Amino acid sequence: MIRLDVDADRGGQFADLNKDGYLDYAMVWGTYLAGNSEPTGGVFWGGKDGFSDQRSVKFPVDLAYPCVSPVADLNQDGFLDVVLTDVDTPFIEIYWGSAEGTYGPGNKQRLEISQSLGIEIADLNADGWLDLIAGGGWNSANMGIPTQELVIAWGRPEGYSRDRYTRVEGFDPIEHCVADINNDGFLDILTTNYHGYETRTIPAFIYWGAADGTYTERRRTLLPAESSSYAMIADFNKDSWKDLMVTNHILDGRHVVGTNLFWGSPDGFSSRFGAGWQILEKVTVAVE
Repeated sequence: MIRLDVDADRGGQFADLNKDGYLDYAMVWGTYLAGNSEPTGGVFWGGKDGFSDQRSVKFPVDLAYPCVSPVADLNQDGFLDVVLTDVDTPFIEIYWGSAEGTYGPGNKQRLEISQSLGIEIADLNADGWLDLIAGGGWNSANMGIPTQELVIAWGRPEGYSRDRYTRVEGFDPIEHCVADINNDGFLDILTTNYHGYETRTIPAFIYWGAADGTYTERRRTLLPAESSSYAMIADFNKDSWKDLMVTNHILDGRHVVGTNLFWGSPDGFSSRFGAGWQILEKVTVAVE
């Protein structure tokens, strides 16, 4: 077992960040909450002997409740970039990769997008640039109530800009998945809805992609769910149609509710119990 010197970690991602053939571990830990350490980011460099504190870089993070999202080459310079999100403020920080293989506050970009537990990264409109899908958390500008939107930040050669955001409805949408769900050649977005402030009984949403690269509430499907917190898209039964797994959080005060599995078909998804979807009581995730 390897023990790393971190406190209240908020997750991490494995990737070969410095292109030396070994997987590295980018992570973030600490929050502004009393009793925790200051928000800090770090990269633990992989090697033939594994990970250690002696082979790492650590740096302060200007976020309140930071989390780590997938790494990707967002600016197409050939180096992987590390994205940190914030559950409690609408900012994200992009730590740009470089030929030196280092990461830190001297080479980062801070963007105002949305409170977000995590970000999904995909080229939604097939223009060759990666887009960011953000959402989920507490709206610090509105008395800390759950967020009520999902935000797409469109990638461009000149970078990301608030002038090129798409905002659609989402209720503390903490998990986002992207795939061509209906096999029409366009990427779709499956998003959970964790908290509606006055209710937890909120459907999960599918925002359907289209030829014009837009996403709108007028083109979406609602899937039955109870405070959904996790989702996955995969062809579980190998019939060439993608199926959807949506994990619930709470129902009538119970924190172990079950997971909804929606079977894909040429006719779409059905909400009839036993026909188009089923609740898997033995596959549960309790989120306290």
